[in-house]
Amino acid sequence: MELEALESIYMEDYKLLTAEGAHPAKFQLRIVPVQGGEDKEEDGNYVAVRFICEYTPLYPSEVPQFQVENEFGLTDLQLEEIRGVCVGAAEENLDQVMIYSIVEAVTEWLQENNRPESDGSAFSEMKERARIAKEKKDQEERVEGERKAAEDKANSETEDGKRKRYGTPVTVAVFNAWNEIFMAEVEAKDLREKEQAIAQAKTGGRNTETEAMIMARPSGKSLFSKDITELLDAEKIIRDELAAAEDEEATETKSTSLPKETTDTVVPVDVSLFLGGDDDDLGNLSDLDDDE
Repeated sequence: MELEALESIYMEDYKLLTAEGAHPAKFQLRIVPVQGGEDKEEDGNYVAVRFICEYTPLYPSEVPQFQVENEFGLTDLQLEEIRGVCVGAAEENLDQVMIYSIVEAVTEWLQENNRPESDGSAFSEMKERARIAKEKKDQEERVEGERKAAEDKANSETEDGKRKRYGTPVTVAVFNAWNEIFMAEVEAKDLREKEQAIAQAKTGGRNTETEAMIMARPSGKSLFSKDITELLDAEKIIRDELAAAEDEEATETKSTSLPKETTDTVVPVDVSLFLGGDDDDLGNLSDLDDDE
C-alpha cells in the first residue's frame, strides 16, 4: 500500500527495482526541490538526488536500508548532510510508514539549497559567503525566537503570568485586603476635608477656594512662559476700554450742562410793569382787618 501511494504521488520520479510483489521490495525515488520543474533552469531545479530504499523484514519498526546518490548540483559534504536528514526523519517516525516523511525532509533541504553550482570565480565565492552569513544570521534569529517563545510560555505558567492572563480571582481574603486599603483612602480624604473646613473657620471663612480651584490656578512658570503677544493684546484692550469710557463720560457731561451762550444772554425787563401805578388802587389794606 505504501508503494502504491508513492507511485501515485511521485509518478515518473518513482521506479520499482524489484519484481512486482517481491519481498522485501526495493525502489528508487528521484527527489528535486521543484517537482515538475525544469532542470538547471531559473525557477527550476539546480540540485537533484536519487533516493534508493530497500525494506527490511521488521519495517516499519526499524529504519529501512537506503542510499542517497547525487544526480547533479551537490558536493560530497552536502550528500552526507542529506543522509543525516534521512536518518533523523526515519527515527522520528518509527513504528509507522515513514518513506513519505523522509522524502519530504530531503525535499525541504533541497529547496533551501537550490542554487546554481559555483563557477569558481571570486564573485561566486563572495555570493556564497554572503549566503552562508545570511543563513547563519537567520538561524540565530530563529533560535532566539524559539528561546524567547519558550521563555514566555514558561513565564505564563507562573503565578504572575496567570494573573496577567486571567486576572486576580476575587476571594474573601483578596476583597478584605482591597477594602482595607479603600477605607483608609476614604478616611484620609475625610480628614483632609475636615482640616480644610477648620482652617477656613479660623480665618473667618475668607478662603472659599476648593482644592480643585487652587490646583487650577496658573503657576508662575506658566505665566512667565505665556506668549507675550497675548499680554500685549490684553493691555491694548484695557486702554481702548478706558478711552471709550472717558469719551462716554465727556458726552454725558456736555449733554446735561447749560450752553455757554445761555448763561451770558441778558433777558430784557419791562419797566412799565413796575412804574406808573397808583398806590390807592390797592385799597385800604387795613379794611381787611375790619372785616375780620
